[in-house]
Amino acid sequence: MEKIQNFSLHNFHSNEHGQFMTDVDTFILKYTALELGIDALYPTFKRLLVDEEQAISSELGSNKTERIKYLDVLRDNTLNAIYGKVESTLKSPFTDEAESARVIQHIIDIDGDIRNWPYNEETNAIANLIRKLQQTANVAHTDRIGITAWITALKTQNDDFQVLNNDRNEEFAGRTNGNTKEARKAIDPVYNQIVERINASIVLEVAKPVVAHFVNELNQKITYYKTTIANRNGRNNKNNGSQTDNSTPTIPKA
Repeated sequence: MEKIQNFSLHNFHSNEHGQFMTDVDTFILKYTALELGIDALYPTFKRLLVDEEQAISSELGSNKTERIKYLDVLRDNTLNAIYGKVESTLKSPFTDEAESARVIQHIIDIDGDIRNWPYNEETNAIANLIRKLQQTANVAHTDRIGITAWITALKTQNDDFQVLNNDRNEEFAGRTNGNTKEARKAIDPVYNQIVERINASIVLEVAKPVVAHFVNELNQKITYYKTTIANRNGRNNKNNGSQTDNSTPTIPKA
């Protein structure tokens, strides 16, 4: 029966390492740790794999980030429209419209341009602005200027932003602190123990039939990653070699 190939884990990029360990986990679950003879090692491997996945996820950020950026742009655009409408109405030929614009402009000027404030500060400032603009005394003015519906839209956008941003903050708070380098240092020895245990069962001819299938699938994956890393190293060496150095060699200092 073929044994698991020797394979250095040090040449992996972070995502590659995490994906390889996930592949190993998939194969273990497929053939079961008990049948493979590694049931004593698997719980530790699984726990450390979760730690690595969380570390990688923390470094990559959150999949909510792009949506948060989009919602921020959306509310800023609505603020732009409100600011622009108020400013243009200040020049209205109708006295009542111009007067209403002056009332609303005074409210806006209290905080000034809040669009480039940090997320949390901008969210609170927009909420405060909306509360002031929706006060009974100001509704007639926003109606007269024609921005009442825009203020309602801004409130919806700001609320959506706050909910998603809070969700992301909770996501980050729930993650395990650490980095991928430390996570890899922890899981690699356990992977190596799994390989040694399985290979030893093959040498001693006590491996169960499913081990052959597990080893075959894992070796195919190892071959794939070996090829990927070799190709990457080849490209790097080619790029480094293409930079010809015609300078006079420097004699090292004693």
